[in-house]
Amino acid sequence: MRRWVLVLLVIVGALFLSGCLHLSRTAPFQYEPIPIQHERLIPTSVGFNLLTDQRPHGDRVRTRIVENLPEKVTAKLAEDLRKQQIFGTVDFPATEKDDVIITGMIKRFSWRAYENPLGYIPLVYLIKITGIPIGLASGVVNIRLEMKDRKTGASLGTVSALSHARSFFNLYELSPDWPGVELGESFRVAEAQLSGEVVSKLRHEWLDSRMKKAEK
Repeated sequence: MRRWVLVLLVIVGALFLSGCLHLSRTAPFQYEPIPIQHERLIPTSVGFNLLTDQRPHGDRVRTRIVENLPEKVTAKLAEDLRKQQIFGTVDFPATEKDDVIITGMIKRFSWRAYENPLGYIPLVYLIKITGIPIGLASGVVNIRLEMKDRKTGASLGTVSALSHARSFFNLYELSPDWPGVELGESFRVAEAQLSGEVVSKLRHEWLDSRMKKAEK
């Protein structure tokens, strides 16, 4: 009888620790942007409209703990682009004074942990104590942005970024604050790619407009 009680306690403990595999509310947005070097300031005002949430149902379920996700993602993109100090201003939400309006969609934004089901076997669970890897955590981010001239509504180009980050974890890394690291890294890499392409396209557009004015 005592043996079965012990087995039951081990299984309950495993399920409890597995329950700790959830997404932190703030981890995906607590990262330092990747520095991007630019040659010259672009005297253009950029404004972000709220990105639309076009994620599949599974992504929404796995990140349901993150409240107001589109607003947080948009605000972080605007904040990081502002830190590059390349444009005159970067606003969120966009204002009537902005020259360029950025809209877009969040196609993927999800974190997931895959724990080996063999770990729930009592004897295997005891081996977990040694700190061997017991599962794989992964984060994925896919965002698409479109830039438009505020006055004419003409498209100035689209940019997109898809990023994945994965890492193995052990028993001692299961804590409420740990999950989300891979998602944060995926978001950081995607943000850097989006920022670089936005700057490149708008710089090209600005140089073209200057050349056209000089030809008149």
